[in-house]
Amino acid sequence: MTDKATKAYRKAYYKKHKKNINKVSVAWRKKNKERVKLSTVKWRRDNPAAFLWQNAKDRAKRKHVKFTISKEDIVVPSVCPVLGIPILFTSGKGMTDNSPSIDRLLPEAGYIKGNIAVISNRANRFKSNASAAEIRLLASWMERKIEFQGTD
Repeated sequence: MTDKATKAYRKAYYKKHKKNINKVSVAWRKKNKERVKLSTVKWRRDNPAAFLWQNAKDRAKRKHVKFTISKEDIVVPSVCPVLGIPILFTSGKGMTDNSPSIDRLLPEAGYIKGNIAVISNRANRFKSNASAAEIRLLASWMERKIEFQGTD
């Protein structure tokens, strides 16, 4: 059987037996929670760009945002280009300040080539949906507040 025929056969088989396959899969996952968790953590660590891509794709669909990037468009640096902190993949601890995060430079443009960068989760939270001008205003305000506190 050719690869194409095999793929077609598997697709047809799955479609016909989807309910039972899903039931068996759910039962197996419930029975093997720790094994599933370890496997997921390992896959995320070994495939950071694919993991970020899938999450971004899901988020774009939920938020009705344009999504045209490929996994190859996602380059995960070892150091955050904004804060200079190491980008780390923690196992099973959720998002941390050092976790990689896809930033949309112009949020309204969506996930398109040239509009994304992988930065630390901390830097992305700072930025949120703020413009460069708003971030400058925030920095200026913080500097004034700190200066004012130092005059007591």
